[in-house]
Amino acid sequence: METHQEQLHSISLLLLENINSFNIFKSTMTTLLDKQTEIIDAMRDRIERLETIISSFDPECRINLGALENLMGRILKEKFGKLGPCGPTGCAGPTGCTGSQGITGFMGPPGITGYTGCTGATGDKGIQGFQGIVGDKGSTGCKGAVGERGPRGDQGLKGPDGEMGIRGDRGPIGLIGATGSTGNKGEKGDTGDKGILGDKGAVGDKGVRGDKGPPGRAGDNGICKCICVCKNA
Repeated sequence: METHQEQLHSISLLLLENINSFNIFKSTMTTLLDKQTEIIDAMRDRIERLETIISSFDPECRINLGALENLMGRILKEKFGKLGPCGPTGCAGPTGCTGSQGITGFMGPPGITGYTGCTGATGDKGIQGFQGIVGDKGSTGCKGAVGERGPRGDQGLKGPDGEMGIRGDRGPIGLIGATGSTGNKGEKGDTGDKGILGDKGAVGDKGVRGDKGPPGRAGDNGICKCICVCKNA
């Protein structure tokens, strides 16, 4: 993401480029205006010289009247019906076919961005539009806070016996309370499930060595299978 300084640098480069383009355009237009001024000055000089020549011209002298009459006769003959005042404009002719589109010119340099105008006054509130179509159902919102606990309902029926839970840690031995009165002996309950086998206890201390027993009887002589000569051969 660009920092503030990088954005300012980019805007400065863009403004500098626009200013350079505008200066080039201004220089080109100034050159064209100078050339047009030169052409206008030259035309003004020619018109002034022509007016001077016309003002000093006398149609009664230095004119060949015979040649002028012949010229006027030829003009009247060739331009018969075309030398009078112009008649009323005729009806417009049929519209011609549209010509092909010309080549698009070069794009000029971008202009300088103008200042942002003031914010206009807020207009009158319009008439309320028709209700739009109901949109799709949005995603489920976050779970709200737990409400206050309601009144306790009636006690339900006793459910089935649950499975035997894990035996918890043994709590500290409480104080011995006063001996209560002996109650009536209740009926023998059902035999409970066998509890979880406890951890194996520590190995006990080695006991005292017992008295030595009587000596055993002698065993029978074995059969020797070797090749050597011995007393059992």
